[in-house]
Amino acid sequence: LIELYGGVVEKFIGDAVMAVWGAHNATEDDAERAVRAALDLVAAVSALGDEVGVPDLRVSAGVLTGEATVTVGAVGEGMVAGDVVNSASRVQALAEPGQVLVGDSTRRATEPTVVFEDVGEHELKGKIGLHRLWRAVRIVSGARGSLKSEGLEAPFVGRERELRQIKNLFHACAEERRAHLVSVTGIAGIGKSRLVWEFYK
Repeated sequence: LIELYGGVVEKFIGDAVMAVWGAHNATEDDAERAVRAALDLVAAVSALGDEVGVPDLRVSAGVLTGEATVTVGAVGEGMVAGDVVNSASRVQALAEPGQVLVGDSTRRATEPTVVFEDVGEHELKGKIGLHRLWRAVRIVSGARGSLKSEGLEAPFVGRERELRQIKNLFHACAEERRAHLVSVTGIAGIGKSRLVWEFYK
C-alpha cells in the first residue's frame, strides 16, 4: 500500500514501519498520499484481523510533514534524517489502535481532501512545548481536492470490506495489466451509489 501511494519503505523498527514521501522527488500532494496510505493501512489491518478471527489486530499511524536531510542515492535505511523523523515516531506512539494522527502542517496540506478531528495539544517526548495533533477521519474528495461534494456528506460506514475488495481489484488491474469487471447489485437504498462514490474519490 505504501508503494501504491508513491511512498518508500525506509526501514522496519521492531513491529513498526517507517515510510517517506517526496524524499527524492517532492510533489505537492506528498502529504495527501501519505495520509491516504495511512488510512488504507489501518483499514486493511483491521479487515485482516476480522477475517482471521483476531478482532483486536489493529495498527496506528503518525504522519508529519516537514524538511529532512536526504542521502541522495540511498535505498532503505539511512535515506532520511532529521527532527521530523523523530517527531513522527512520537506522534505515532500517541495514536490509539486504529487511529491516524497528523501534525498541523500535514492537516493544512491535506484539508481539501481529508476530514480531521482535533485531538488537542500534546507533549512529544524530547520536544519543547505542546503540539496540536489531528485525527484523520476519512477521505472526502478526489486527489488534490477534486470531486469534493458541495453538501454535507454522512460518514461512510458498514461497507469497508466491499470498498477494500474493489480497491484490491483496481490495483490488480494495474499490476496484471488486465481488466476486471465489478458488479454492484442490491435493493434500492443500501448504499450502492455511495460505495462507488467512495471508490471514485
